Amino acid sequence: MTEGENFIKEFLDEKKIKYRPQQPIDGLENDSKSHRIADFYLPEYNVYLEYFGQWGVDSHKERYREKRQVYISNQIPCILLYPENLGIIKYVFEKRMLYILKRYRLEKELKKFQYKILWEEKHDLFFFVGMGIGSILVDYPWKNVSLFTAMGIAIIVYQLSRLKGSYKRAFRDNL
Repeated sequence: MTEGENFIKEFLDEKKIKYRPQQPIDGLENDSKSHRIADFYLPEYNVYLEYFGQWGVDSHKERYREKRQVYISNQIPCILLYPENLGIIKYVFEKRMLYILKRYRLEKELKKFQYKILWEEKHDLFFFVGMGIGSILVDYPWKNVSLFTAMGIAIIVYQLSRLKGSYKRAFRDNL
């Protein structure tokens, strides 16, 4: 594995995205090679990931272009990453994954990835909503609205507004 591929591997590990490195792809039509080897296959999403690490070298560009064209003509869902993407990999990976899942109509995988984005961003929010509910329940039965009840309601309303914003971001139409 190259240094760039190792960086991507660590990113996938950190994001808890399962992958198979160096995944062979056989039976491709209109290809000059008998098979291709993708840098990564993401089985949960049915998507391949290629790192074109030597894109800046003219002798490699044509090979990369051919590989990309073979994937497109064979309807292979594949995220393409380049060296300049590594500095902003979270942003680029997320945007390209959403695009590929939509483009290839992988609906189930798209929802799964969108919920993953939402959970990563706002898992602490669910804790705070729980605390808000807990502070209301501590004050039960409600003869008078106490500070605990008011705090609980405020926490829930605030956190749900944050959740709404994140939900819109994760599930909006990016195309």
